[in-house]
Amino acid sequence: MRKTAIILSLLCCTAMLVSCGDDEESSSRKKKKADSSSAISVSSEASSKESSIKLNDVTSWATGKIWNDGFCDIYHYVESGTNSVGEQMDIDFTVSNLKIAMEKKDEYNAFIHTLDDSVPEQAQLINAWDKMMEQTDILYTKAITDTPRPSDETYEFNTDLFKQYFDTFYEVAMELDKPKFK
Repeated sequence: MRKTAIILSLLCCTAMLVSCGDDEESSSRKKKKADSSSAISVSSEASSKESSIKLNDVTSWATGKIWNDGFCDIYHYVESGTNSVGEQMDIDFTVSNLKIAMEKKDEYNAFIHTLDDSVPEQAQLINAWDKMMEQTDILYTKAITDTPRPSDETYEFNTDLFKQYFDTFYEVAMELDKPKFK
């Protein structure tokens, strides 16, 4: 039952990513995501203090709350005046929800940094996370200090670097069978 819930959750996140992601996503990448859907739900039992956070929690937060419901929708709002799927959007509500989502950032950052960086894949994950968080801070600060405006060609909200780092973080997280902790 738990695997089914995780798989459904990841399929939902993947569907949301498709609406915001690149149209040219390779079929092998899609297959990796589907094949490893249960691989990211390992808890941090090996860490010095018991944590209820799982890598799946962090990945879902970055995918759903930060990218899909936050930066992707804001980017599309600035471009077209609608959200990423062409629906009407309340920008103040979106920014407010992004503020609430950002309250988890420090907790998730601490979790990611409990991973053992002597494992090459985990070092890559941590590096992508750190770069993604730098871009998260830049985009978040822009959104809360200068309210995005609909269909405004002068408003700069470039998500390219965030998306580059996010894609690597997500891909590595999906391939990580059993994270090792420091």
